[in-house]
Amino acid sequence: MKRYILIIGCVLFSVFNCIYAQQHKLENEDMLAIFNLENGALTGFENKKTNWKIIPEGKSGRSFEMFFNLKDKGNELIDGRTQARPEVKTTPNSIIFTWNSIKSDKINRNLDIRFTGTVVLTKEGLVYSGEIDNRSEYMLEQLSWPLIEEISVPEKNDRLFFQHMNYTKLDKRELYPQVGGSYTGWSNLPEAAFSLIHNEKQGLYISSKDVNLDEYIRCVYEIIPEDTYGAYCGGALSKTGNGERNHMRLQLKAGRSIYLPEKTNRTLVSVVMKPYIGSWHAGVDIYKEWRKTWYVAPHRPDWVKNVNAWQQLQINSSEDILNFKYKDLVEYAKECKKYGVDAIQLTGWNIGGQDRNIPSHDTDPRLGTKEDLKNAIAECSKMGVKILLFTKFTWIDMTNDLYKEEYKNYVAKDLFGDPCLHPGYNYNTYTQLYGINTHRFAVLCLVGEECREAIREEFQKCLDLGAPGMVYDENQHHAGHMLCFDPDHGHKIPGFLYQGADLLGHDLMEMTKKQNPDFLMTGEGCYDLQSKYYSTYTRADINH
Repeated sequence: MKRYILIIGCVLFSVFNCIYAQQHKLENEDMLAIFNLENGALTGFENKKTNWKIIPEGKSGRSFEMFFNLKDKGNELIDGRTQARPEVKTTPNSIIFTWNSIKSDKINRNLDIRFTGTVVLTKEGLVYSGEIDNRSEYMLEQLSWPLIEEISVPEKNDRLFFQHMNYTKLDKRELYPQVGGSYTGWSNLPEAAFSLIHNEKQGLYISSKDVNLDEYIRCVYEIIPEDTYGAYCGGALSKTGNGERNHMRLQLKAGRSIYLPEKTNRTLVSVVMKPYIGSWHAGVDIYKEWRKTWYVAPHRPDWVKNVNAWQQLQINSSEDILNFKYKDLVEYAKECKKYGVDAIQLTGWNIGGQDRNIPSHDTDPRLGTKEDLKNAIAECSKMGVKILLFTKFTWIDMTNDLYKEEYKNYVAKDLFGDPCLHPGYNYNTYTQLYGINTHRFAVLCLVGEECREAIREEFQKCLDLGAPGMVYDENQHHAGHMLCFDPDHGHKIPGFLYQGADLLGHDLMEMTKKQNPDFLMTGEGCYDLQSKYYSTYTRADINH
């Protein structure tokens, strides 16, 4: 009898040991993360200080998601859980998964792709990174890593929010108990700096540690109906106790738009997740600590360090409403001086007027000569009124002759080789308000060195006018376009347009250091990474 008990005991020990071997824990005083070694899925995630099980108990979890372009076979979304068991290396604070091939059900064979996914637990949080070697003949368009299949509400009766920076304010959207409206949303990293999911008492912070804007990541939340949703939707219990919403799950993923072509490889930027306690301020504090590791404040002229008032003047509209001449600027400055206005933002001074002929920053003969403007700027400066030139370097006016000549080679192209476009703006006359003669823009690919060289020449014209500074309008976006696929621009494919904007900011800053260190570079609603170069001006609605 004892012999059988011993055998059964050994079997049970072996089973429990096997189960234990299926998972690996990364743990510190703040958090606990549990991984399934069979498929790389994050099956447990907990804020230890509050006992918030971010991933509900009993859920299977997710590892990664890949989206492929299989040419004539179309597209395929591949779930990491369907793949063969990865090779695994672990330490007490890290885990490395390696998938040596990726199985495609659509073409019924393994793709020659090696994906190494690394997760490290540090004081900063749970850090996801890795490498991909695409030796197949297909393009890997997107990789989701990390990917959380379901996020729980910290307390049963709480609301849950998604919050991120957008045009210098914190956008806030309700995730629970929202029913109806938008079931998906996102923030763009690193543009938005970070994203928070929280109940106003605790939350989860997610960000990319990407100072150089090497990778475009869309932090996506999705509210997804479960199998039982249909029985509740529109029924008697649909609105009772959030019944309908309780049959939907909240998924979160870092969608990396890498568009990795065949026979190439890529190192992934780090994405960090960390639970926190407190209001959204505590989440932002996590970002601020990391920010200290790379941010160096640029030089600013003394006058802007004081509280001061600015006045915007439009000297010419986009439709030739010529309001005054360059020489008349001095009279406006005298009035500004009288009433304590320290600076004038001069809009429409370039040829054609506001938003016309951009990115050309030549002076307009109808307003006077270049010397007229230069002298007026100098006189205004003597009386203590700074002239800040309104500039725009992100687009090219498609009616501009430059578009048909030199600049046509600098326009960002989409995946199909078509130019990326901006609809332009409608300002004054009925024909423009109706959109009949609106100046449409093409998006410039600032990732390309030749394009930035052309822009540097335009910026030099501003410096040569002796202006104390500029207001760079719309420097914070690219009309919704993120990537350039033009193979002739000299950048990797695709080029991340925000990386190009960062390179340009660096170029312009270096030019000011050589010619006029006190030249003030100001941009519209800058995202945080742009603060390395630009001050910011902003608008905020009354609800902010």
